[in-house]
Amino acid sequence: MKWYNLFRQHILDRGIEYYEDGYVTEFAYSDNRITSLVDGSDTYDVEIELDGEDVIDMHCSCPHAADGHNCKHMAAALFKFEEILAHQDAEMDYDAAEGDEEQEDITPLEALLELTNKRKAEAVELVSQIPEDKVRELLVGFVLADEGLKNKLSLQYAFKMNSKLMLDLRMELDQIERNYCSRGFVDWYHASDFTSDLSAFLDSRVQLLIEKDCLKQAFELTNRVFFCIGNVDMDDSDGTSSGVLDCCYEFWKQIIEKADESFKQELKVWFEAHRTGYVLDFMDEYIEEILFEEFATEEDIIEEIQKLDAIIDKCKGTDCGRLYSVHYGSENPVLKRIEYMKKKGCSEDEIRAYKKKNRRFYVIRESEIADAMAAGDYETAINILLESKTLDLGNQEQIKKYSEKLIDIYKETGDIEAFCKESIYFLETFWQFDLKYVTALKSCIPEKEQWERIVDGIIAKNKHVEFVCRLLNKEKRYEQLMTKIENNFDGVRLLDEHEKVLRKQMPDRVIKVYSDYLVKAADVANDRNKYKSLMIYLKKISACAGGKEIAKEIADTWRQVYKRRSAMMDEMRKMGF
Repeated sequence: MKWYNLFRQHILDRGIEYYEDGYVTEFAYSDNRITSLVDGSDTYDVEIELDGEDVIDMHCSCPHAADGHNCKHMAAALFKFEEILAHQDAEMDYDAAEGDEEQEDITPLEALLELTNKRKAEAVELVSQIPEDKVRELLVGFVLADEGLKNKLSLQYAFKMNSKLMLDLRMELDQIERNYCSRGFVDWYHASDFTSDLSAFLDSRVQLLIEKDCLKQAFELTNRVFFCIGNVDMDDSDGTSSGVLDCCYEFWKQIIEKADESFKQELKVWFEAHRTGYVLDFMDEYIEEILFEEFATEEDIIEEIQKLDAIIDKCKGTDCGRLYSVHYGSENPVLKRIEYMKKKGCSEDEIRAYKKKNRRFYVIRESEIADAMAAGDYETAINILLESKTLDLGNQEQIKKYSEKLIDIYKETGDIEAFCKESIYFLETFWQFDLKYVTALKSCIPEKEQWERIVDGIIAKNKHVEFVCRLLNKEKRYEQLMTKIENNFDGVRLLDEHEKVLRKQMPDRVIKVYSDYLVKAADVANDRNKYKSLMIYLKKISACAGGKEIAKEIADTWRQVYKRRSAMMDEMRKMGF
């Protein structure tokens, strides 16, 4: 698809994060029209019109889009659309490609990276054709127009640390704040760009100063960024400030690591003096964490270990819970305890003894498995995995991880019998994002009747209807697939995923599912976005053999029953009903 160039890079980055994190909660596509709901600080309606691979119009109900910008919610919906297209193509082409060399599907992120590399190659080619004197002339113009670019080039190619350079860098940072802060406030529309520019300043300017061993200057600028993001009044409902705060934390660590003992003491004094009141709310915790991580005394470490022991001792099962760190996020208390033991200077024997004592916690056994795998000791890894499947019985998330790891090991070691047995168990038990394990298992089952029995078992035992429907589609068991959809409370959404193939195989049943849905949905629809969604399903019915007349009958009924809904009537006219 040709749409990446419609978004600024940081919007694309946020869009793919939203897509990968599952923020696209509802999605429908019909006749070159996408409608979707995307979660954020609120739930937003996204509509996208396509002409082949070209996006011709986009709308989103978020404030950023209302201001005329293409937003991350639109990008997330388009990434979701690419995933669905790739999945459908893979399903439809599976049998034709079964005997060919295996090819990996390109993910949306890989496609974005591919496009970025292509653009870079095109830019390099273009610049190579410009005479050198003209390139210098163009560059001079850019430098005159962009103070930030001037500072960046000065740092890289004409570096000379002096008060003038520091003044320029401070002014550049102040200008970033002025660009986005209107009357002392950064609104939601500009928050993402503001934090993105602050992060870019750290990554380009401060990083270069650290590399040049100008640690005091790098520290000053990092602190100014931290103070700026920690005190500015900003609508940060998307949480973008945390990325800047994390950058500051990492740069502090770099500076401390490179500092001599004298400067380290200066840094410690600064952090101790600014541990409270320097920034707002929870952001003080970043300073507290850096103080402990980099400057903790043995007494401090012992005190923290005692706090962790109190938490760990309360855990009765195999999961020791989580701790919250403002910088590191969710952390495991047992692993944190081991980390502090190393920080305190405990011996390897002491650490091994602690691990042995607390081996009931699965994080300890996971580390044992990782060590065995790294050493190529597959037999030990298998034994621990099998043991863990018993010890963690009831923790389905962990059991799934163990089963996946066993499948990988059996495949690596060529144990086909164990591979097939574990794969069947895995497919019968757990939800699957895709059908890669089905494909891998099928390649090891030469007899058709045996494979059919395996598929029957998976369908009967796996409780995750989305996966089962995808398997039925892959195996071309369309009758079973349609029955499964008809008998499911969420049948319309399931049918949307398999509509293209099913409307060719059994159009009457597809029409009935959609028609029954429209009767109920039309009665409760109460805004234009919901009316637009209804029209999409009318179009789906029209696309089925014999569906045009039925769609027309539904539309005629609506004109009589809902004639007072002017917005609904308007949407019907727009869609040709």
